[in-house]
Amino acid sequence: MIYIYLPYVPIAPIGGVQTLFDYAERLNELAQTTVATIVSPARYIRSILPRPYPLVSVLHTSPKLTSTDILLFPEVLLANINNYPKENKKYLVVLNWKYLDIAMRNRSALPDITGIITNCHFTANQINKNYPSVPTIAIPHTIDPLFKEHIPYKKRPSDSILLMNRKNTHHIPGILEFLEQSHHQVTLINNVPPQQLVKQYNNHRIFINLGYPEGFCRPAAEAMASGCVVVGFTGGGGSDFMKHRKNCFIAPDGDEKELIRLLHFVLNEASIEELTDITTQAKDIIRTGYTDETQAWALYKLFSSQIPVTYTKQSIHALYAHTKKKHKKSGHKPLYTRMGKNALELQLYYERQKYKELTSSKFFVLWQKYCSARSGLTKTLASWKERSLEFLKT
Repeated sequence: MIYIYLPYVPIAPIGGVQTLFDYAERLNELAQTTVATIVSPARYIRSILPRPYPLVSVLHTSPKLTSTDILLFPEVLLANINNYPKENKKYLVVLNWKYLDIAMRNRSALPDITGIITNCHFTANQINKNYPSVPTIAIPHTIDPLFKEHIPYKKRPSDSILLMNRKNTHHIPGILEFLEQSHHQVTLINNVPPQQLVKQYNNHRIFINLGYPEGFCRPAAEAMASGCVVVGFTGGGGSDFMKHRKNCFIAPDGDEKELIRLLHFVLNEASIEELTDITTQAKDIIRTGYTDETQAWALYKLFSSQIPVTYTKQSIHALYAHTKKKHKKSGHKPLYTRMGKNALELQLYYERQKYKELTSSKFFVLWQKYCSARSGLTKTLASWKERSLEFLKT
């Protein structure tokens, strides 16, 4: 059995947790039985996931291990690894290279592990430089096929911009100040369920990515898959699929001035044909490189000894090409569907925090009022102009 250990997690969707559930799901799909199980002390863990994962079992207490069991630990549980039997194979799963750096500040060496699993080649290269004696394997992410282009780029509102109030929000005021100089439609979101997020991506031409450091940079990948022009930072991990002026526009992490310069180019100088081509390249790289199939093949090569079915790359392709996985219906179950009074209080606190986060910026509130007033004035002037022309004709 492959046991994937999770720490206590906040009451919010977390990309790393979703990735580990993805790993378990792929392994169980390949095995056609349960060979991978999540071990989580948080009984609400399923409720914060974007979809149900019916093929993945969850244990809330530590299992009784045998010597053949394989154990996976995220980098945040680095200090716990030596508490488990030496005879078990153990893999450290590094989903954000920066977290490993932080975890190692007070350690002279890594614990006794079989290898390191990571989610991108950028992180794998970073780890290989620092820990050359430890085998490192990059397992590609999977982007839910729900994220795709439903509305063609040219038919989306002109100069529509989407921002996530997720990481490095100190850049937002500077970006909004720049945007004051031009007509635009800006939307600020955070912790949005997948189906709503797909709609948001498809109603905007530009997605500004502010995340750094990033282990993979899922928001940028989802935006690219949905046909947005992505402008912003890679966070490191995003450099695997983000290629400057080929499928996105990249500024060095934290370089707000360069991000704004690129945003100016996209809004005022780039042709619609150039930007449409950018989105085409972006969709292609995500659609072909970050699928269940590519992830399954990488996991099979690593854990084939635990999977009772023999596969080739071609047979895995056939499996995912012809199997319609009904369990992949997207949905977002609220926390309180599974919990009692304490969970309701947590949910209420969580919702209040989200509201506070969105409304605490006075600059953003005033900016939205200004945009609304300007839009109303523009419509009024256009109406007057139209009436004046009609009057002159008569």
